[in-house]
Amino acid sequence: MELYLLRHGKAEPRGPGKRDSERRLTPDGKRGVRRTVSLLRKAKIEPERIFTSSLRRAQETTAIAAEVFADCSTVITKSLEPSADPAAIWTELLSQPNPARVMLVGHEPHLSQLVSFLLGVPAQVNFRKGAIISIEASKDHPQGTLQWMITPRLARIR
Repeated sequence: MELYLLRHGKAEPRGPGKRDSERRLTPDGKRGVRRTVSLLRKAKIEPERIFTSSLRRAQETTAIAAEVFADCSTVITKSLEPSADPAAIWTELLSQPNPARVMLVGHEPHLSQLVSFLLGVPAQVNFRKGAIISIEASKDHPQGTLQWMITPRLARIR
């Protein structure tokens, strides 16, 4: 199973009177996400399904990815929210029929914890906003192999 973990793009700052779940992507955050997912499309890497957190910035990130990958369906799940157990999304993925290429859109520190879970080792990950990490995982167990990571800054270099 090919997993593409995508951290939401740069979002509005936290502030008084603004709920964390309602923070939106900034224009720069939208551009960064579009750069990274467009690079995947150029490389002919296309997820079949996108699982996403329900928080607004993740939803906006997912909308950009779904626009780039037009034939991709989306699923909103609590398993990708910041406080979720990393094993929860793995269980959810295994309940899907033939999950071959899946994008997971979420938040830090959850995504770094998920990387550690999927690799089966403690890992320190500098998971930048708008970055994508690719992990190849067996359906038998979550011990996968890190394939690559792309940040919006790297996607800008051509």
